Amino acid sequence: MNSFLKILSWFAIAAGIVLVVVGITFLFIPKYQRMCGLESRCRHLREQVENKQHEIQSIRVKQGRLLTDAEFVARIAHENRRVFPGELVFVSENK
Repeated sequence: MNSFLKILSWFAIAAGIVLVVVGITFLFIPKYQRMCGLESRCRHLREQVENKQHEIQSIRVKQGRLLTDAEFVARIAHENRRVFPGELVFVSENK
């Protein structure tokens, strides 16, 4: 009888350890999945921020060209249908 209780106690200890491991696993799997989702979203948002920063930089370069490059102003005026072909574009310089 003593050996039966010994085997039963080892079986109970093993079952308890298995239950603890399974419980911890089920506790941390959703948190791990959420963490992976948040990292993916963070990467995506950082890419969007970088794209917007590049876009802002190109707009600032174009703004600078509007102040200094008369041919660029004429081309933009033609592209935006402010000036039609054959018309003259006058660029005034305020200094």
